[in-house]
Amino acid sequence: MKKKTENKTASKAPKKTTVFVSAWTPENLKKLGTMSDPKLAELIGMSPKGVAKKRASLQIKPFRDSTHLEKHVWTKTQLSWLGKLSDAEIARRIGVNATSVATQRKKRRIALSGTLQTPRRPWSKEELKYLGKINDVQFSRKFKRARRIIRDKRAELGIPPSVVTNVKPWNPAWDKKLGKKSDPELAKEFGIKPQRIRDRRSKLGINGFGVRRPTVAWTEPLLKDLQKLTDEAMAKKYNIPVETIIRKRKLLKS
Repeated sequence: MKKKTENKTASKAPKKTTVFVSAWTPENLKKLGTMSDPKLAELIGMSPKGVAKKRASLQIKPFRDSTHLEKHVWTKTQLSWLGKLSDAEIARRIGVNATSVATQRKKRRIALSGTLQTPRRPWSKEELKYLGKINDVQFSRKFKRARRIIRDKRAELGIPPSVVTNVKPWNPAWDKKLGKKSDPELAKEFGIKPQRIRDRRSKLGINGFGVRRPTVAWTEPLLKDLQKLTDEAMAKKYNIPVETIIRKRKLLKS
């Protein structure tokens, strides 16, 4: 009986309670937004996600002010990381954004592989002569230049892009074949894009290959509207294909 009494007494002993101490002291709260979230997280011993969540709840903007970024002084050790570590990793370590790291890396002509970037090839007189005279794709193939660099050079010199294209002229003899084969087949035969075939057929009122021409009774009211309305308006009003209307106009003129 004595043992049972002792057990009951032991069970009534007060439980130990854990006191949670918040990392968000008034001093730490003042630091939100004055440095990057990862840097503050490391300083106060919390996850960057937790810092970002607290900052957002207080509607404090993230640390991205360029005036603050410029104050960062790069050490020799940090500069040695450029190109060897990712820009994002370096940014996380030193508490700046990745753009700032990329700027420092490019400033020293350091590629991501850690090797020096090859200096840009100077522009020759012949290249400048062709700039804007042929399209950027042709220029890139001819002079082995990246299109982005070509666009930047044109913008620098105020030269608009070339509007001259090597579009194959339409051969009138092709008109006789329209509608007798599919548009893709004719496009391949003529060496042009199928869209040009479709546009030409529509202009001449020729149906596509295998498409039956609808029979339209051209009554007097329809013929009167044909003189007043556009092709699109006629097609909408009478539910007639535009090609049929165009063909009728041609027959009336002949």
